[in-house]
Amino acid sequence: MNERTEKKEKRARALLVLGGCLFALAVAEVTLRLAFPLPSGNFIHRPNLVRTFRPSPGVMPGVEGESEFRVNSLGIRGSEIPEGKTHRILAIGGSTTECLYLDQTEAWPALLEERLNASVSTPEVWIGNAGKTGVSTREHRLQIPILLDDIKRIDRVILLAGVNDLLLRLAVDDRYDPDFVVKPGSREFLMSRAFDMVRPATDVHRVPFFPRRFIGLSLQLFGSLLGYQEKETPTHLVEDEAGRLYIERRRFRKNRMGTRDNLPDLSTGLREFGKNLTDCIQAAKDRKVDIVLVSQPVLWSDTLTPDQEDLLWTGGVGSISGENLEYYSTSALAAGMQKYNDRMKELATKESIPFYDLAEHLPKDTTVFYDDCHFNEQGAERVADQLTEFLLAELPN
Repeated sequence: MNERTEKKEKRARALLVLGGCLFALAVAEVTLRLAFPLPSGNFIHRPNLVRTFRPSPGVMPGVEGESEFRVNSLGIRGSEIPEGKTHRILAIGGSTTECLYLDQTEAWPALLEERLNASVSTPEVWIGNAGKTGVSTREHRLQIPILLDDIKRIDRVILLAGVNDLLLRLAVDDRYDPDFVVKPGSREFLMSRAFDMVRPATDVHRVPFFPRRFIGLSLQLFGSLLGYQEKETPTHLVEDEAGRLYIERRRFRKNRMGTRDNLPDLSTGLREFGKNLTDCIQAAKDRKVDIVLVSQPVLWSDTLTPDQEDLLWTGGVGSISGENLEYYSTSALAAGMQKYNDRMKELATKESIPFYDLAEHLPKDTTVFYDDCHFNEQGAERVADQLTEFLLAELPN
């Protein structure tokens, strides 16, 4: 056999092997798609995600022990929607709705569901927690219409918002753009923040053709055999299971370059906040869904004790949290939050929709908060108590 013939035979064998591999990949892909179909659509969190948090002692006053964060098949924190006649409520907001470091049964939406069901005989009440860390009304205006279209028969939306809008306005300072949401490319950016888009568990989702499911699941299986478990990587703020990042963020604020006692002109921020809320309200009305606006409580005031001051970490200029920054004083932050809450109240009156001034009904101390605005266990209980009383007058009997 001459050298040329031998090379041809080797090439033919290589092509045969390659063809066999491609055929096997195609069969495996089709089989896996049929056996393990990936959900489609936009999800607040990865469906069926489970995370466990173990806050370090003392980092979050009023938060004790291990907590579990569970997501249902709809990408919402909470139980599956029960069958039969059910009054379905979505709680939408940022991290103060999400209650990341509180156990599944300790987050205020879960407590509210429990209290309402104990008080209302029929129909059963279901509350889905669609809170997501770091998002503002810029994202809520996208979340509400999509969620109401995807999750059928939602009766009511509870929207707790404002603090992230304020902090964003203060952080970007002179670079704030009140028209950002209508700029080219902004929707794609905001969608990536508003939802955890469905994608394979590894970076092989970048593979442009059919074998990506096979490759991804194969790598995942191989890794599990070696004892490796892929960890959920949050899209925005990285929240470690022990909450140690709060120590670092508080250090940044304590060692700040300077303090700003006077707020900037908030008129453009408040105007955008109102426009975004109007979009949220209209999206609910278009779908014949009731919406309740809830003001944002905060720890900030001009009478905080030194120990309470040490719990704060937000209000930086140049970044929501960062080193070597100026920070706004607590009195300035409190005044800014009041302006945003007042704007929400004004809009609710104008649109003739329910508004609950939660900020007016909670004390500014560590019986409610473990930092600037996040509820501890007792705080979540008090939020649920307040909202239960308010909603009972409106729920069907």
